[in-house]
Amino acid sequence: MIRDKWQTIKVILNPYAGRGSAARNELNICQALNRANVRFDLAKTTSVGHAIDLARQARLEGYHTLAVAGGDGTVSEVVNGLAQVTPSQEQVGTLAILPMGSGNDFANTVGCPIHLNAAAEAIAKGQTRCVDLGHIKLRVGTQEWQRYFNNNLGAGFEGQLAQEIKTIKHLRGILIYIAAVCKALCHYTQPLVELNWQTPTGEKKTILKKVLMLSVGNSDRNGGGFHVTPQALLDDGLLDLAIGEAMPWYQILALLPKVIRGTHTNHPKIMIHQCCKIGIVCKDTLPVHADGELLTINADALDIEIQPQRLKVII
Repeated sequence: MIRDKWQTIKVILNPYAGRGSAARNELNICQALNRANVRFDLAKTTSVGHAIDLARQARLEGYHTLAVAGGDGTVSEVVNGLAQVTPSQEQVGTLAILPMGSGNDFANTVGCPIHLNAAAEAIAKGQTRCVDLGHIKLRVGTQEWQRYFNNNLGAGFEGQLAQEIKTIKHLRGILIYIAAVCKALCHYTQPLVELNWQTPTGEKKTILKKVLMLSVGNSDRNGGGFHVTPQALLDDGLLDLAIGEAMPWYQILALLPKVIRGTHTNHPKIMIHQCCKIGIVCKDTLPVHADGELLTINADALDIEIQPQRLKVII
């Protein structure tokens, strides 16, 4: 008998999430869903980007709800897969999360239960909320491509951190990000960027300056517990842009504890603006990440905008 894809969820499991904890918990995931009487089919990723393909195919096959057993990067890939096969004016479908990552920033912020059994029970109940999506057009040389982000985007130092995190194998949680900061400080060059943005009232702003980082928040938390954009809300139809001006390494280290707590907003080198659209142009090398996943180390330009209420999430 063919299973009704509308009543059956597709679970996309990233075995490598949480430094391999997702693979070790595969049986527990299946048992938790079975106890909650959730019908599901399960597929496992085999490489970076595979979750995009699996999500796209699941949507085309008629699955209405996709559950991510992984971390923020896997969530982001599934969101991108859904968005790629959904008309731009429609919601991309319903997303559930079985948190298995090192940081689980989006799951924490959106209101998904962190413990496995509670997450499975939430899927069974089906209560949802709608949140915004960020959309990026990114240019590297003569190439241009598009990407979505549900939690945050970082250019400059945050992008460099995403590069460094890939080389750290034996830490978890916020310790990974602190170690990445120390490594990035050794060789990161703070670039000159031209930055323009549109305010909620339609006013256009432009600046040209050397920056440490540019962080675009759809939510208030990223990096396993850093609150770079502490006032950002997932469903307000706006992006919060944090601009960190260029500063010496000792000021960066002194600022780090404040960024973790979200108490850095009055620092003289930090500016935060609410935006509808953002444009970034850089003649220097500019590393960029979306939802913690490194997109490129040498972006020339980015155009970023918010797409309100496009993603439905089970909480």
